[in-house]
This record gives sequence, structure tokens and C-alpha cells, in this order.
Amino acid sequence: MKPPSDLVPRSRGRRFWIATMKLFDLTGPELEILAEAARTLDELDALRDSVTATSITTEGSRGQIVVNPALSEMRQARADFADFWRC
Repeated sequence: MKPPSDLVPRSRGRRFWIATMKLFDLTGPELEILAEAARTLDELDALRDSVTATSITTEGSRGQIVVNPALSEMRQARADFADFWRC
């Protein structure tokens, strides 16, 4: 079975999909979980790239220095990824 078309070519999510499919014969619901996990890896990498391109801090609405909101999204993506395997 081919990886979902929305996975980034040569991405960590796509590699994860391919490696997992080589090891396991998954059912329909398990394939959905794998697809979401792979998408989450791609999203996490995009967020990491965003933080790397900018900074871990940014300017808030009142000019104050605040933590880059992408870091919170990364934390949530990691938690989501871990949750996929608790099913």
C-alpha cells in the first residue's frame, strides 16, 4: 500500500509510514492511526523548521518578548504522536 498522498516526499512521516508497513500487516483502523502519526511527524518537522528560521522567542502584541507559539504546537504534536500508540 502506498503512503497517503498528503505526506511530504522524502519526509520523516513518509519514511515512518514505509518502515512501519514493511514490519506490520495493519488493519483499516490501524492504517488510519499510522497515517495520522505520519502526518503529525511532517507537521512537527515543519514547526521545527519554522522555529529554526525565526527564533524560540518572538514579539508579542504589546512589543514584549514571548515564547514562539510554534513551540506550544510542537509540544502538542509530540503529545498527539505519543497518544497514537496508546490505543
